[in-house]
Amino acid sequence: MSTGKSSEPTGNNELKEMMRKKRNRQSAAASRERRKKYITELEKKIEAIVAENRELDKQVTLQDEAIKFLVMHGEDSIQAASSSQNEVVLQAIMNAVDHAEAEQQHHQTSQR
Repeated sequence: MSTGKSSEPTGNNELKEMMRKKRNRQSAAASRERRKKYITELEKKIEAIVAENRELDKQVTLQDEAIKFLVMHGEDSIQAASSSQNEVVLQAIMNAVDHAEAEQQHHQTSQR
């Protein structure tokens, strides 16, 4: 007497095996496609972050230059603003110095 599995025709087993392999190939192809799409998205994110980093570096450089200028000429600018009673100019200079120093500290902290 034979069991149910051994009584199945060989062709049916081969057909099942072929179908299983086909599904496996399709699944593998879909997986490769998803991975390729994921990598492409990551590469786009990297490009955007690198571009943003370049822009931030430019801003830091400009702010560093502004700080150097204000340190060299700031006292004269502040005295001129005070002597002419131009509080708006004085406040703008002080805000620029404060902002530039804060940005520089933030940039140095984020690089660590």
